[in-house]
Amino acid sequence: DPGTERFTSTSPLGIGRHSHTATLLANGNVLVAGGIGHAGGGFPLRGTAELYVSSFEIGAGMSGTWYDPAQSGHGLFIEVLGDNRLFAGWFAFNPAGTAQAWFVGVGTYSGDTATITSVDMPTGGRWIPNFASSSVVHNAWGTLTFRFSDCNHGTVRFNSPSFGSGTMNLTRLTQLLGLSCE
Repeated sequence: DPGTERFTSTSPLGIGRHSHTATLLANGNVLVAGGIGHAGGGFPLRGTAELYVSSFEIGAGMSGTWYDPAQSGHGLFIEVLGDNRLFAGWFAFNPAGTAQAWFVGVGTYSGDTATITSVDMPTGGRWIPNFASSSVVHNAWGTLTFRFSDCNHGTVRFNSPSFGSGTMNLTRLTQLLGLSCE
């Protein structure tokens, strides 16, 4: 998993091999091709390939708070909604470090990946009793793409015209009471 930089044991290949290629595909699956077979004295496996299909899928148990232990002090709240939708709120700071900033959005998920194409950075609100919803401005912030490798680890890729782009590792901090992730 390039997001967590960890290897996880899975079921064995159909044909034991070495000196093969292993290519991570955009959907998280891995294509293993060619190499030398272990059985029968090491025969070439030209023209053979196997596909490892990631079996982890986002579910309600992913709801909770997430952060990067290497960057403690900001983090995300994620809630898995019905109809394959996912809400994310990222509580952070502006690039200059002079003010808090938070980003929110709802997107869709499939398998181990969720994408929020329209993330807002609300500004202009005031503290109660002077709060007025008409004073909140919904500033377009950018996009977020989440990919989870298991119930406790993942990555978030972000792209924002004003905040830049990059990837951050995620580790679960809390899980909502009554939910489990398998």
